[in-house]
Amino acid sequence: MKKSSATNLYRPTKYRGRKQPTTTRKTPHIIQPSKPAYTSRVVDSVPYPETHKLTSEEVYGAGDTPITSRLIEHFRKEGRLEEAVAKDILLKAGKVLTEENTLIEVSAPINICGDIHGQFYDLVRLFTIGGHPPNVRYLFLGDYVDRGPFGIEVILVLFSMKINYPNSIFLLRGNHECRHLTESFTFKRECELKYSTELYDTVMDVFDALPLSAVVNNQFLCMHGGLSPDIYHLNDIRKIARFREPPVFGAMCDLLWSDPATNYDNCTTNEYFTHNFTRGCSYFFSYGACCDFLKRNKLLCIIRAHEVQATGFRMYKKNLASGYPSLITVFSAPNYLDLFRNKGAILKYVDNNINIQQYAHSPHPYWLPNFMDVFTWSLPFIAERVAEIFSAVLNICSDDELLADSNYKDEEVKMRHDIIRKKIRALGKLAIVYGDKRKESETAVKLQGATPTKEILKNVSQQKVKTFKAALADFKSGQSNFSVVQSLDNINEEYPNK
Repeated sequence: MKKSSATNLYRPTKYRGRKQPTTTRKTPHIIQPSKPAYTSRVVDSVPYPETHKLTSEEVYGAGDTPITSRLIEHFRKEGRLEEAVAKDILLKAGKVLTEENTLIEVSAPINICGDIHGQFYDLVRLFTIGGHPPNVRYLFLGDYVDRGPFGIEVILVLFSMKINYPNSIFLLRGNHECRHLTESFTFKRECELKYSTELYDTVMDVFDALPLSAVVNNQFLCMHGGLSPDIYHLNDIRKIARFREPPVFGAMCDLLWSDPATNYDNCTTNEYFTHNFTRGCSYFFSYGACCDFLKRNKLLCIIRAHEVQATGFRMYKKNLASGYPSLITVFSAPNYLDLFRNKGAILKYVDNNINIQQYAHSPHPYWLPNFMDVFTWSLPFIAERVAEIFSAVLNICSDDELLADSNYKDEEVKMRHDIIRKKIRALGKLAIVYGDKRKESETAVKLQGATPTKEILKNVSQQKVKTFKAALADFKSGQSNFSVVQSLDNINEEYPNK
């Protein structure tokens, strides 16, 4: 029987047009899937996210306050609430917060916690280590949302606790609890994806009610950011009109945004406040400014959050008058952005002593940075693969056949092969370009995580890109440098200009 010429198309290139060697043909073993491939789970051990939305009856049971343990368990499975139920929790929490003073006063024993930044699974671990209200009292210093992918879950759980135990859990406002930052970073988009813009607006209204500062045991002044030249006495905090979007300057702004000076522990200047170039707003405050404020207001120490710490906390230079650290920073989001590999920490203030409880991060479901959809994220990969496919399709002749001009019988065939050869070279170069772009995009996404800009490498120099790649190599080899990652992320600590 005469074989079809089409059969030759499936032969290896070096046998095309010639007789193939005789081989024993084996019948391939075909495994029939138990279900269609497009419905099968790639990793069967990973459970599907919970699709059922909790109703009012499930959240409240027979009472009128949310069952926090039920929320936590549901959110651990990536579940959500009916939007009306989520909004009801927000409104009830807003009423409780509205009744509190701008400067609240709390007593010990109490656990003091720093930034959470949407790391819900680490928040669950925090309560596992520190204990659950009302058995243990908590003071959180703000920044519950943005950067991490589970901000709304963090808020709903903390607000649920506030409704149930208003005298056991206290929540201060951070610089990210505002419209300007949540629109620039990730929280607004998160609310729109998981619920709606209307729910986001409700969250923002409740954020306006969060107190700005707290005094613990008449000894420690706690806030998210730091001191302000506009705050001389504690009464200056009490007078702040807090029910609004934070301004870009003034006492309210500084409580949320200011930082200790970079040379705080080795301060040689008498200047108390200088422009905060890291944030692009507010101030750096010095050791002298801190000690004077403590003396003036008969306090022992300032406790604040706002800055990631490799160990989860930092104790600054001691106040010579008391022998106690003049300033303490606490940060409670371990492995911040899944990049920093830092510890999280809780300050446990019991019997006039502060003990530090450190903890490592917990595994969590993965979301693409900025809640990017998978199609946008995969475009650089697709472009690279398409270029490779086209190059392979055109490359139907061997290099020897294309280069051997003597094999051509006429000029037309030679010209045609020259064109094919140029196309192959062009597509090869294009594949290399797409490959570089894909690697650059992947590097930036992995290193910067959730950023305030959609174009992650916009206005970034090539030297910075090289630094990104070097830092990523350190991550892969397990030799990440905390200070390097912190410097790379500094651009995201600035007040965003829209």
